[in-house]
Amino acid sequence: MSVSDSTSGVSIKDVLANSSVKTGTTTDGLAAATNSATGKQALGKDAFLQLLVTQLKNQNPLDPQDNTAFVAQLAQFSSLEAAVAEFEKNLLEKLYPSHPSTRQLATRLSTSHSAIAMRLRKYGIPGKG
Repeated sequence: MSVSDSTSGVSIKDVLANSSVKTGTTTDGLAAATNSATGKQALGKDAFLQLLVTQLKNQNPLDPQDNTAFVAQLAQFSSLEAAVAEFEKNLLEKLYPSHPSTRQLATRLSTSHSAIAMRLRKYGIPGKG
């Protein structure tokens, strides 16, 4: 399936090929760990939003995208975020008890100690003694 305007020739494949995965943020560090654990490459938030903006830029102004289709895409994005959050929570609940400290867990996941601490608080996972 290709989302493109006949005059611009921009497709989803073009956007994905030109998008880059950044690993400098808290979320991306955990996402990288998740991808490493599952062996899959995920379409991140930035790439999804870039696709959405590109789609909007290149749609035919005389025949714009249907509102229901647009809302459905936003709902999918919201569902994806909820699923990722649930997966992160489950991952931390399983990994945290087997590491003596958040620093060691952070090292294991190749992310920062503060990123782990923030996520533990976010998901209500109790600290150790």
